[in-house]
Amino acid sequence: MLFFAASTHGFGIKYNVYGQHDYDLYTQFIGPAYSWRQTSNSSRNAIYMNGSFGYLHRGTKPSFSNIPYNTSGLGGSIDVGADFLVTSQFAIGAQVSVFTGKIGFGYFTRASVSIGLRLLN
Repeated sequence: MLFFAASTHGFGIKYNVYGQHDYDLYTQFIGPAYSWRQTSNSSRNAIYMNGSFGYLHRGTKPSFSNIPYNTSGLGGSIDVGADFLVTSQFAIGAQVSVFTGKIGFGYFTRASVSIGLRLLN
């Protein structure tokens, strides 16, 4: 969730849960986020970059093992995306994210691409 104090700079909180259903493993991340965006001259399109650094937790669901696995550490995320205005209240966008962190015994890295729809105020 981001709030833009100015047209180009925003602050907020990033929360993600990544899961691997095959193994009942999950990874949670929460931390403060900073966002920069640049809109086109017509304000119909925007590109943005988000960055966050915060708490990372990785564990197992109870059904995975008789011995629970939990570890935590620090992680970070960088997102780059674009939004394209379809109507005055509706936009479509795409985002590429890279998420990495240091937890317990090793490193965790996850990259993803997402496409979404946004309802605008």
